[in-house]
Amino acid sequence: TMALFLLSSSSYWTLFTGNFEETSLCLREEAARGTMGFLVTNNVNTLGIMVGRYCSSSLKFFLIFCLTSIPCFALLKNDSLNPPLNLLPHAWDEFFLLIPILIFAYFFMLAIAAMIGSISLIVKNTNTIVKISIYLIRILAGHYFAIAFFGQFSWWLPKIIVCIPIATGQFAMRKFLIEHDTSPLFDIPYWQLFIYNAIITLVFLVLMYFVVKLNTARARKRGTIEFY
Repeated sequence: TMALFLLSSSSYWTLFTGNFEETSLCLREEAARGTMGFLVTNNVNTLGIMVGRYCSSSLKFFLIFCLTSIPCFALLKNDSLNPPLNLLPHAWDEFFLLIPILIFAYFFMLAIAAMIGSISLIVKNTNTIVKISIYLIRILAGHYFAIAFFGQFSWWLPKIIVCIPIATGQFAMRKFLIEHDTSPLFDIPYWQLFIYNAIITLVFLVLMYFVVKLNTARARKRGTIEFY
């Protein structure tokens, strides 16, 4: 069971870790290549650069997920079930509930990656910030231990954490693909969970827009974009 727990965690973060890191660091990479100034002078804004990198990088890591994780899901079985089942969806509910959850998580991570990436316009070295950020997000999302662990601090804490899109995806992937259980997550109806996911994702996307815009304006004022 622990092996399946770790496999589902690693597979889930294959979809988000690489594109998060590449997006957060892409402005610094463009500057190192000497293409940042060219992009900016041709009216390609910094947000557009990061969104473009996130999309292209996500496609790459999705293919890696398909080539590495899905075969493992097909071969391994949860022997604690009767009958034993592999880790692929065995019911339409498992598949169609997981898709919107992953979409919300995808845009949620885009928002955080772009906000952290825009800091590189102000701060010279953001490698440490990116590494710490992804580590903290993984802890909050339940990558290293189950979200229920937070219940020892307060009974309502897991209910709040599971409503965060990236945590919803991690918990749902384990629950659907390992246990093949589509009952509500922490007794929260799915329609309610989707509303929470949508609201949180939208708030972070709006926040992303203004944070990137603000940091870009500060960089222009300091002349650091022109320096690139």
